[in-house]
Amino acid sequence: MTMLQPAWVLNRKAYGDSGLLIELLTAESGRCSAVVRGAHRRKQGGSLAALLQPFSPLLITLVGRGELRTLRAAESPRPSYVLRGDALMSGLYVNELVNRVVPRFDPYPDVFISYGESVESLSNGLSERTLRRFELRLLKSSGLRMEQLSLFYRKLMTHLLLRPERLGPLRSPSYPSWHSLFHGLHQLLHKSVPLL
Repeated sequence: MTMLQPAWVLNRKAYGDSGLLIELLTAESGRCSAVVRGAHRRKQGGSLAALLQPFSPLLITLVGRGELRTLRAAESPRPSYVLRGDALMSGLYVNELVNRVVPRFDPYPDVFISYGESVESLSNGLSERTLRRFELRLLKSSGLRMEQLSLFYRKLMTHLLLRPERLGPLRSPSYPSWHSLFHGLHQLLHKSVPLL
């Protein structure tokens, strides 16, 4: 018998005629991809595609052992969180952070719990504090100690303030400052941009 595990949908794409390809953050399997066959077909409870939305807490069953799993069952223990406006943009930002920072098939229980808390907080209204808390927990879960994190933030801020041309199109006032900050963080972590 397969067990249901808690999960969140990070993003989804069409797959074939009636299927979906979804990226999940799960409590037990970490971040993983799954195919959902026949997601748009009407069943007794309606379309499975309607259930598999970002910011919806789910209980799912995954089968398979390769890079791409198959979703066998999904149910929602509660209604989906509704994010609008800036809260929606912040939620999408959090999803993108998880996609880029959390490795596949490596469970991060702290990140999973923090993600759920962040989505709930964002559904009650946008909060910079929510985003900062999530970023900090994500970086800590990645193995950085507080001293390293503090030093890293100081270097990052110095880098961004003294070399703003490195931000490219993100310097536009239409982008939130947190987006520019994390873009710079991502460049420093993954693209080996020299600090000064």
